[in-house]
Amino acid sequence: MVKIYSFHNKVDYIRCQNKLFKKFITEEYQFFAVNTAESYEDKKLIKEECDREEVSCIELPFLNTHSTPSARNSIPLQWVWDNYIVNDESTTVIMDSDMFLLTPFNFTDFLGDNDIAGVINKRAHIWYPWNGLSIFSGNLPDKNTMNFREGLIDGVYVDVSGNLYHYIQKHSKLKVKNIYDGGFICSKNKNRHLLPDVLKERYEDVFLSQIFGQAFFHIRGGSNWNNSIAFDKKVKFTSFMVEEAMNDKIKFPSTNNYRFIDTDDIKTLEAPIHWTEYTRYVNGKWINATPKRSLIRFVKKLLA
Repeated sequence: MVKIYSFHNKVDYIRCQNKLFKKFITEEYQFFAVNTAESYEDKKLIKEECDREEVSCIELPFLNTHSTPSARNSIPLQWVWDNYIVNDESTTVIMDSDMFLLTPFNFTDFLGDNDIAGVINKRAHIWYPWNGLSIFSGNLPDKNTMNFREGLIDGVYVDVSGNLYHYIQKHSKLKVKNIYDGGFICSKNKNRHLLPDVLKERYEDVFLSQIFGQAFFHIRGGSNWNNSIAFDKKVKFTSFMVEEAMNDKIKFPSTNNYRFIDTDDIKTLEAPIHWTEYTRYVNGKWINATPKRSLIRFVKKLLA
């Protein structure tokens, strides 16, 4: 049995994830929507949507009004881990609300004989599985010591899940598998060819979305934590993408001759010291898709 925990502070994507899981997950699973609403109104809407969709809703004992986006992610995640997962021997999947499965997938087969699988973040020499998409074996040692909080390690800031670095270093025999990351999809990174053909015309560079493992599409900013000027467009694009997937029209292109990194690479390659959220190692080089101020002004004009 696989148990999936997805964290939702808005009601928008519960139904989408539920539909895609039912269609594409090829093993027995349970889907838990963690209610991370920041207001009582949103909290009620999320619970009602879970009831309609027959999705198990996990209610936090607090409103998620913490001061930073990182805290609003890490505090609920740590609470769920400590109260639901730590004593459960099931395979656990943790993902963001804006992560969409678009092709048949089996988490157990993908994890194989590994202990952890995830999209790996690296900042300087510090690496850890990102909370946006990660898989954990049910028989991990000392699960009660796993720390998903952000913070400073050796003077380097790490985001949500960053303190898992200490756990992985302490348990050095753990086998960790990387979920391949195509980088932030945009013209600057020369990777728009990774998009399924049916999505290319409607996709916009400002989305800075990601494709993981040729199976998951991360629309990014589903909670609109970054107050994206393109949020409404992203919502419409997501609806289109989900419907195309449900109609079996999503076909990921070949990634032949496109270099992804595995976990051994991550351990040995030194990441940039001045890491930003947009830094990724793709096709043999570090790339950074942070929009320049002039680009932001240009995009605002286009969307006006």
